[in-house]
Amino acid sequence: IGTSRKVTFDLTPTRRDVQILGADNLRPTKRMDPLMVLLMGRRGRGKTLGMTCLADLQRRRWEHFKLPFEIVSNYWMEPAHRVDPKLVESLNKFPDWGRNLYICLDEIGGQLANRRSLAAINVDFIQFLTQIRKRHNELITTTQFPQWIDMAVLYQIDFFCRMDIFNGNRSIEVY
Repeated sequence: IGTSRKVTFDLTPTRRDVQILGADNLRPTKRMDPLMVLLMGRRGRGKTLGMTCLADLQRRRWEHFKLPFEIVSNYWMEPAHRVDPKLVESLNKFPDWGRNLYICLDEIGGQLANRRSLAAINVDFIQFLTQIRKRHNELITTTQFPQWIDMAVLYQIDFFCRMDIFNGNRSIEVY
């Protein structure tokens, strides 16, 4: 993902130079409009890889534009500023560091299952999700089975993306 390159296309009848910009060239807007994204698919379909790539893209954008955002994750990834296997529980306490974040949660269904919808962890995290705009946070998460996730969490999700890996595990299609 991502470096801008100058590419020349033959746009008949005349030739023109066209510059292709990648997502890391796009300046984030000043108005925070956070998104929640759910990446879903069976084992080995590129969910975690895709989430890690998106986190790295966001990190590079923020560094390029000198914005004070950080990546946090519940699994080890190189772009993360903070890795915490109990990230959901940590965020439920509304910590001071819990602002200006790109939150990556791998396999959220195991942490926020619908069979525990009244459990404190679910109730507290749903409260956290409703506050993400005020705290300047975005969330991306993965699951194999979205039907296992607490319904109140599913209501907060903006994009449901099905992942499929191909080309010798070098490419991911997102539906």
